[in-house]
Amino acid sequence: MAILSPLLILLTVGVVEYGRTIEQANAVEKGLEVAGQFAARATYPMTATEVTRLNNLAKHGNKEGTGAYLVSGWDKAGASLVITTRTVDIGGAPVVIYKLDATVPFDPVLPGLATSFGFMDFNIRASQEVAYVGN
Repeated sequence: MAILSPLLILLTVGVVEYGRTIEQANAVEKGLEVAGQFAARATYPMTATEVTRLNNLAKHGNKEGTGAYLVSGWDKAGASLVITTRTVDIGGAPVVIYKLDATVPFDPVLPGLATSFGFMDFNIRASQEVAYVGN
């Protein structure tokens, strides 16, 4: 038991951290999806207020930016949400495409243990593209 306990504890922590990775990546993707839907229906180009609301939707899940972050990594150094646009020609008509790129540092349960083994120091990256459809 003395030999197997440390291994079982490390295995359990690893499984928990892997699950948290999936949970946090899913939350970032869902936030971008909602923010992309907002961008598709906002004005073009977006006003400063709409950009703020889009950021709040991606990070907090609501337009007001109230409550906790969807992922705790949003308040860490290196977290970013970049909004870019491009225009594509579809059947002779220009269509604006919004692209949202998020980079969020992963926030482990046990940061000291995770970084000492060097396997939990990474960023979650997600992207979302939507066509502008207007109000």
